[in-house]
Amino acid sequence: MKENEKFKNFSELVGGDLNPDKFNEKVESLANSKISSLTETMKTSYETKIKDLEAKLSQRDSKLSTLVLDNEVTKVATEHGVLSSALEDVMLRAKNAFKVVDGEVKFLEERLDAEGKPYSISSWMQEQKTKATHLFAPSQGTGSKRPNGSGVKSPGYRDWE
Repeated sequence: MKENEKFKNFSELVGGDLNPDKFNEKVESLANSKISSLTETMKTSYETKIKDLEAKLSQRDSKLSTLVLDNEVTKVATEHGVLSSALEDVMLRAKNAFKVVDGEVKFLEERLDAEGKPYSISSWMQEQKTKATHLFAPSQGTGSKRPNGSGVKSPGYRDWE
């Protein structure tokens, strides 16, 4: 009796007709429906995963760009004599002037330096020496002004003896 019930359920599943052509059509239709459903579920799942990965990649690219710019500006600032207490200010100024494109620091505007080369951090830093002199250590070379404002050394304790 159980065999007859199974056959009846199967017969209902294929539309009551056990004609081989209709049977094949019904099986193919059911298979395609299931495949389509599974494909859509997988597609949605992978699209979500891709969006999550793209968001993570974007965050990491942003962090990397910040590190690259900070590293380059710090290196050039040190070479140009920026005061350690002014480094943060120089960094903020640089972030408004430069961006990182494909791992390379580029000036935001299309601009050439005095030599006709693309504007670099070094060119920009040199310009900052005239615009923001307070960010740089005073020159200590020959002919430089001393803290007392003159080019002459102030007499010290031992100079009076």
